[in-house]
Amino acid sequence: MLLALLALFGAWMVPRADRNMREELLLQANLVVRGVNEDQVKALSGTSADLQNPAFKALHRQLSAVRAAHPKCRYLYLAGRREDGTIFFLVDSLPLDDENFSPPGQLYEEALGTFHAVFDTGQGSVVGPEGDRWGMWISALVPLVDRDTGFLLAVLGMDIDAQDWEWGVASRVALPGGLLVVLFFAWGGVLVVRRQSERLRESEGRQADIMACLPDATLAVDRDHRVILWNRAMEEMTAIPAAEILGTSGYSSMVPFYGEPRAALLDLVLAESADLAARYPALSRQGETLEVEVFCPALAGGQGGWIFAKAAPLHDDEGRISGAVEVLRDISAQKESRALLARRAWELERHQEAIISSMAILAEYRDKGTGAHIQRTKAFVWLLLERSGGADRYPSENFSLVWHSAALHDIGKVGVPDHILLKPGPLTEEEFEIIKLHPVMGSEILLRAEKILGPESFVAYAREITEFHHEKWDGSGYPHGLAGEEIPFIARVMAIADVYDALVTERPYKKPVSHEEAVEIIREGAGHHFDPQLVETFLSCTEEFRAIARENWEER
Repeated sequence: MLLALLALFGAWMVPRADRNMREELLLQANLVVRGVNEDQVKALSGTSADLQNPAFKALHRQLSAVRAAHPKCRYLYLAGRREDGTIFFLVDSLPLDDENFSPPGQLYEEALGTFHAVFDTGQGSVVGPEGDRWGMWISALVPLVDRDTGFLLAVLGMDIDAQDWEWGVASRVALPGGLLVVLFFAWGGVLVVRRQSERLRESEGRQADIMACLPDATLAVDRDHRVILWNRAMEEMTAIPAAEILGTSGYSSMVPFYGEPRAALLDLVLAESADLAARYPALSRQGETLEVEVFCPALAGGQGGWIFAKAAPLHDDEGRISGAVEVLRDISAQKESRALLARRAWELERHQEAIISSMAILAEYRDKGTGAHIQRTKAFVWLLLERSGGADRYPSENFSLVWHSAALHDIGKVGVPDHILLKPGPLTEEEFEIIKLHPVMGSEILLRAEKILGPESFVAYAREITEFHHEKWDGSGYPHGLAGEEIPFIARVMAIADVYDALVTERPYKKPVSHEEAVEIIREGAGHHFDPQLVETFLSCTEEFRAIARENWEER
């Protein structure tokens, strides 16, 4: 009867113990991956050259320390996946001279679908037992995601020998099994309890050792907000030893950051509060995990600094929240670098706009203009791009250069003789043929500029506008006779803007027409001269065109 009871009990307890151990292993792997420096991973090439890379050396030291703190962990590594789907090692925690060390770039040919699933879904899991050339393993596989882009950089693997795992499950079952047997053999039950308690303390000690080795400052609190973890990195960041802070509560852990007791991010994990959330206006959530970048005025001896904080709940064996853990990283230098890059980008954009305007005004002066034509056509192009959805065709960081480049559409007129360009009456057929060369001449001028400034500059957009803005939807335009969508989109936009401005503006050879006449001419040109869809867009914003023309009236 006792054997039958134990068999039934074991059939229920073994899967439960295995599940709990998998949850614990996944938690440990998640704690490790939170401490991995994403910038160091992005600095790796995934080749043997990484062996000399300082980023690889730092990651190798970190993973080696974590593996040493977890005696059951046989292998700890970071793996990547190439575009062809092959999985390869980025960083292995074994000593470099170990016969089982996997150098960076070595293919993991035995990787199964469970490994690929983590890359595909971005969700961590514990898999196995699965075998490879090194043995049979239970493995925790956890994604490392770039918090700025959301891109999956690598997967962290944490391998436990399958035989050790089975012994671990057996030891978990032994305690409750012993409690059952104690009904018959009390003394045997006492021995089992004692051994299991020792194993539990060892497990808790291993987790504390792992957290202590994390390179990022880490603290944890229990359900009553008492500090239960303050690792070495936190000591270094705050200059406060763990002995002074462990066991304290009342938000005292945040004094080194804010100069006064206040709620930490992990306190918001434990208790939802609108007042607490208001302290972190840039807060983001990913399931139970909270992330924020926040300025801490008391850091660096009162000089202040920016911190990236990530907090998540801790759970007990029953799945209930038993506390929370928070990882903090000083990102002051990154913030300063981002601000510097943004300032440099802004300055570069202003310089390019100045170059564009200078070149455009040069061409405009040849045509006796004052520059108002440039401003009007730029505004018309911007309006049509916004209303047509055309802005989405271009990288957001380049959009302003696209419509600013519209100012250069007539740069080729610098090559047209004055007696033709400024002729007050109608042009002869031969003179018009010369005028028709200005898009090609403009493109050649800009091509020379592009060779100096590079293909990534504004010149690429300006060339499309300059060379093709006199093409017509039905193919009857010049200089190449392109038709329909053969004509670059921005040049089709420019065609409407240029014709409208030419119609409502006085030129040496003609008087202006009214706004209403210009709108009707463009409406009739749909499908012949102009892209019909862009004409529909134009017709929806004709009053805005009228307002832009009135605001820039100097040449009218």
